[in-house]
Amino acid sequence: MKRLTALISACLIVILLLPVTALAAPSDGFAARLAGLESHIRSTQLAQSLQSDQPDDWAVMALARDGALSRADQAAYLSRLQSRKDLSGTALEKAIIALKALKQDPTNFYGRNLIGELGRDTSLNSANSFSADIYALVALNAYEDKLPANAVNTPANLIQKIVSRADPNGGWGYMDPPAHIEADVDTTGAALAALAPYQNRPDVRNAVNKAVQYLARVELPDGGFSNYGENSDSTAEAVIGLTSVGVDPTAGKFDKQGRNPLNILYTYQSGKGYRWQPGFSEDPMTNDEVLKAFVAYKVFPGGGKLFAFPTAKAAAPVEMKPASGLGQETASGKSAAAVPSAIASSSARKAVTAGKVSSTRDTIPTVPFSEIASHFAAEKTGSGLLSKAESVNTRPENKIAEKSPLAAAAGNKENTAQTQAAQSTAVNPVLLIIGILVVFLGAALLIFRKAIWRRRT
Repeated sequence: MKRLTALISACLIVILLLPVTALAAPSDGFAARLAGLESHIRSTQLAQSLQSDQPDDWAVMALARDGALSRADQAAYLSRLQSRKDLSGTALEKAIIALKALKQDPTNFYGRNLIGELGRDTSLNSANSFSADIYALVALNAYEDKLPANAVNTPANLIQKIVSRADPNGGWGYMDPPAHIEADVDTTGAALAALAPYQNRPDVRNAVNKAVQYLARVELPDGGFSNYGENSDSTAEAVIGLTSVGVDPTAGKFDKQGRNPLNILYTYQSGKGYRWQPGFSEDPMTNDEVLKAFVAYKVFPGGGKLFAFPTAKAAAPVEMKPASGLGQETASGKSAAAVPSAIASSSARKAVTAGKVSSTRDTIPTVPFSEIASHFAAEKTGSGLLSKAESVNTRPENKIAEKSPLAAAAGNKENTAQTQAAQSTAVNPVLLIIGILVVFLGAALLIFRKAIWRRRT
């Protein structure tokens, strides 16, 4: 009888743990979604871009941050980057950030001091938006002591610029003064990521707090965010920005009865990739944005930040691949040379008015750049910085793509899809009820057994 009682007790303990396990286990398939997107990007847009002269810097960065970039792809990227002699502006900034993710030393990249080059790059001052300052701060973080004495871009002056341009009500807009542009989600997420490593400064801490409050105010009831209509890029930027400054985008004020910025991103899935808005097809730029947001959230619970890269030491040598293959056939059957134009046309579908800043993330916390569009579109301009006139009809490198009125009209997602995404993270109430009933029944059986045992003794 004692053995039977012990057996019943053990079973009860196991049963009692079932509801707890149900609460702790992620039921929304987050890990599978991340792995699926990484695999899709590696086999399609990254593979194609590595055969062109416009490699996908943000995909390389995000995959490397998650340890999901193969050595072959790393070698191919470094080879392409080594052959580029015209790096400047945001193209240079992206290259530095990617190198940091790859644990390469940007102060000695095959004899080039890219940190020094960015420090002396005066093209940032001629940009039509101050997103270049945001990305420069991300790139230069942790390398302040490596800047030349004549540097015009330093973390100190970049921080001052960014903080001084904050909207009085919180957040940041994409244009430089004197133009008054109200805060938007994409630029705010990017700025949060860039400023995150410097929150020990009172002025930065104050600007960050106001920006978080701004994001909380403008979050939509379904957990998403809007910038020219509700869209995935802006929502992804919010996730990156919030996690960069230590705020959980799925809890507290950002949880809308089970709906939040993370699970609302699931509703934008299109095939194996993601779309910018309903009605659009899969977009490589959006794939990069969502990937960065997913990686940012994956490392967040352990205190990690998307752009918190270890300082490069003696990185393991990577065998370089020859920078050949332009015009060769890719796995998709398209020539590599055609890839950038395909991505550019994807941007064009989204463009309408002046572009907005995308997010960025830095060592410690940094935000993804909605600018993802940038990485292909801007390089076509040579310097990576578009003129004001050009920015009206394209999604420039430093700016967040503009969303067309038609796209904005399609921006409201069906409640059914959003509800399903939100419910996917909730605990099954039936399982909880069953667990509770089993526990009570088991306890009653145990009491009954003890009563019988006492009578017999």
